[in-house]
Amino acid sequence: MKHGNIISALPILAAIGLSGMAHAQTALEEIVVTAQKREQNLNDVGETVAVQSYESMKMRQVVSLEDLAAAIPGLSYSRSAQNTPVFTLRGVGFNEMSLGVYPTVSVYLDEAVLPFPALSAHSAFDLERVEVLKGPQGTLFGQNSTGGAVNYVSAKPTDEFEAGITGTYGRFNLIDIEGYVSGPISETLKGRLAFKYRNADGWQISETRGDSNGSENLLMGRMSLDWEPTENVRVFTSVSSWHDESEAQAMQLSALNVSIRADVQPGVLNAPFPTQDNRHADWSVVDPVTGDTFNRKSDIDSIHAMGRVEVDFNDNLLFTSLSSYIDYDRKSVLDGDGIAAQSLDFRKSNGNVQSFTQEFRLENTNTETYRWIVGVNYEDSQTEEDIFVSYDENSTSNAANNFISVSGLLANNKMNNWAVFANLDYAVSDSINVKGGIRYTNAKFDHTNCNYAPNEALSGLFNILGDIFSGPGTFTPIGVGDCYTLNDALVPGEAFKDVLEQDNISWKVGVDYAMDDDTLFYVNVSQGYKQGSFPSTAASTFVQFTPVVQESVLAFEGGVKMMALEDRLSLNAAAFHYKYTDKQIRGRKDDPIFGVLELLRNIPKSKITGFEADVSVVPFEGFTLRAAGTYISSKVTESPAGAINDLGEITDFTGSRLPFAPNWQLQLDGQYEWMVGELEAFVGFTFNYSSDTMSVLNGDQSPIITDSINRTAVGGELPFVIDSYGVLDLRAGVRTDDGQWSLIVWGKNVTNKYYWTNVLVGDDTLGRLTGRPATYGVTVGYKF
Repeated sequence: MKHGNIISALPILAAIGLSGMAHAQTALEEIVVTAQKREQNLNDVGETVAVQSYESMKMRQVVSLEDLAAAIPGLSYSRSAQNTPVFTLRGVGFNEMSLGVYPTVSVYLDEAVLPFPALSAHSAFDLERVEVLKGPQGTLFGQNSTGGAVNYVSAKPTDEFEAGITGTYGRFNLIDIEGYVSGPISETLKGRLAFKYRNADGWQISETRGDSNGSENLLMGRMSLDWEPTENVRVFTSVSSWHDESEAQAMQLSALNVSIRADVQPGVLNAPFPTQDNRHADWSVVDPVTGDTFNRKSDIDSIHAMGRVEVDFNDNLLFTSLSSYIDYDRKSVLDGDGIAAQSLDFRKSNGNVQSFTQEFRLENTNTETYRWIVGVNYEDSQTEEDIFVSYDENSTSNAANNFISVSGLLANNKMNNWAVFANLDYAVSDSINVKGGIRYTNAKFDHTNCNYAPNEALSGLFNILGDIFSGPGTFTPIGVGDCYTLNDALVPGEAFKDVLEQDNISWKVGVDYAMDDDTLFYVNVSQGYKQGSFPSTAASTFVQFTPVVQESVLAFEGGVKMMALEDRLSLNAAAFHYKYTDKQIRGRKDDPIFGVLELLRNIPKSKITGFEADVSVVPFEGFTLRAAGTYISSKVTESPAGAINDLGEITDFTGSRLPFAPNWQLQLDGQYEWMVGELEAFVGFTFNYSSDTMSVLNGDQSPIITDSINRTAVGGELPFVIDSYGVLDLRAGVRTDDGQWSLIVWGKNVTNKYYWTNVLVGDDTLGRLTGRPATYGVTVGYKF
C-alpha cells in the first residue's frame, strides 16, 4: 500500500463482491478511481470517495438517481416541485426548483460538469463506475460545490471487439434493454456505440378515478471515439443524448392548509386523503374551465458533446484540454397540489439550457515525491424558463383578487464563470504526505424575470393595485401578456433585471500518515463555495426576486483506514465538522395580497457534525458482507431576522435541524457466490435505513392546526416530517464461467414498505412524494 494519500471512510466495498460475479471472493479487490484527475488506487486518494461499479449497479437495479442515493450512505435524493433532481450529501443540499440554479452536489460525466441538476437525470448508462466525493469540492473540479461531487465514468472503447446486450422485464410491464458495440476501427482509432431503452406502465393510481400515472418512456445513446494519432497525443470524444417522454410523479395529499379560508372551494375542501400506500396519489386530468384533457407526458431532449485532448510535452509534463457543450430542452406538465382539483397545476413547464465549459490544465506525471497540477476553466451558460400556472380552484381565486386563475413566468439567466486553480501533493517522508489546493473563482449571474398576465383578470388586478399604491394616472396600465409584478415603486409593467457578481477563494490542505502498510490516518481542512442565484417564482413584488448570495462550508475531517486478515477485512472510519455560512434555502414570505409566497433566503450560520464508518469482510470464500453508516447532527445556529416558516408563521429557526439531513443512514449488504457445475451462482441482499428528517426548516415544530377546513392525513399532524424507513432489496442469479451470459432475478422494496422522500407545498395543500412500491423482474445478459 502506498504511503501517499488515503481514502477516508465510507463505502469502499460498494463494488467489491458485487462486481459482476467473478470467481468467489477470497479478499477485497483493488478499485481504481480518478478523484484526483488521474488514475489511482482508491486507497491512495486523500478524499472520502464512495464507488459503485456499473456491474454492481446493474445487478442491484440501480437505474435512477434515487437508487444511487440509496446505495451511498450520507447521500439523499429528492425531487422539487418542477421535477428537478436534488442531491443532499452529509446534510448539505439545496431543494430549489428553478432550472437555472447551481447544486450543492455537482455532477460530472468523465470530469465534464453537468452544471445544473436537470442535466444529470439520465446520464448513468453504459458506465465503468460512479465515484461520489464527499465534502466541499473546489480545488480540482470545474464547479465549486459545498456538498460534494458525483462523477460518472463512462465505459471506454476497447482494444478488442466486444458487444453485449442486456434485457429486463419487470413489474408494471417494465422493458429495459441496454446494449453496446466496441472495438478498434483502425490502428489508431477505437470506437464505442451504446444505447438504453426503458419503457414501463404507470405505477401510481388515482385515488378518485382509478387511472394510472408515472409511465416511463426513455431512450438514451452514447457514441465515443478514442484516437491516438501519435505516441504523445490522445483524443477522446463522446456524444451522449437522451429523450424522455415519461410522466412526472404525482404527489400524495397529506394536509390541507387553506390560505384564504372564506374562499375555499369544494374541489379542495372535499379532496380525499389517499390510502397510505406508495401507489396511491391524485392529479388533475381535465381543465375545469375549458374542458381540455391534460397530456401529462414530458417531452425532454438532451445532447452532450465533450472532447478531451491529452498531449505529453515530455516524459514528465502532461497538458489536458477538456471541452463540453450541452443543449437541453424541456416541455412538461406537472401537478403541484396532489388532488384532482386544479388548485395549483403547472400547465406548462418548459425550459432550455445551453452550456459551454472549457478547462485547460498542466501537470507533472513522472515522480512519486511530488505531484502538481495547475489549470484554468471557463463556463458560459444560458437558461430559459416558460411556466404557465393554473389555479382555478385555489382559494386565492376569489372576488377580492378579481377571480384570477392563471399566471405566467418567463425567466432568463446568463452565467459567466472563470477560475484558476493549483494543487500539490508532496511526500515529506516514506510515511508522511502533505497536500494542498487553491482555486479563485469569479462568477457573474445576469437574471431577467417577467411574471406575465395571461388574461385580463390578472392584469386588471395589478392595475388596481398600482392605482392604490401609486395613484391613478401615474403609470401606463398593463394588458394581457405584460409583466405584472409590482416594482420597487409598487408599479406594474416592468421586467425584473439584476446582476449578481461574486468571487471566492476555495482551498484545501491536508496531511496523510501511514503508520504501517495496513494502517493510515489523515486530516483535511477545506473550504468550498456555492454560487448565489435568483428564484424563478410567481411574485407579487420585486422583493420576491431578491437573490441569495453565495454560501460557504468550512470543513474539518479526520479518518483512519485499516486493512487486516490478508486483505479480507477493511475497517474505515471518519469524523467531520462543517461550519456552514449563508446556507441557501427555498423559503417563504407572508404577502399581504396573496398570502404565503415563495422566495430564496440565506441562513446566516449553521453547523453539521458527524461520523461515518464502513466494515467490509470476507469471512469465508465466496461470502462478502458489508455494513456502512453515517451519523449527522445538524443545527441552525443563527436565524435570519423576521423569517417565517412554510405555514406563514413568524419563526426563529435557531436550533432547527437542516432539511434532508437524517441523523442516521445505514446500509447492510451481503452476497454469497458459489459454483454450480460450470456456472457461477449468487444470492444477495441490501437493506437501507434512513431515520426521520424534514423537508423544511423547523418541520418537526410546524403542526397543522386542524378544524372544519384544515386537516391532515392520519398521523400527519407534522406534515413536513419525513418518517424513518427501511427498504429491503433481494437478488439472485447465475452466469457462465466465461461471463458470456447471465441471468438475474431481483426484487426492490420487497416488503412493499410505505415511505416518502419529500413534502411539497401547493398553496392550499401539502403533498408527499412517495417511494416506489415493491418491484421485481428478471434480467438476462449476453456478451458476443
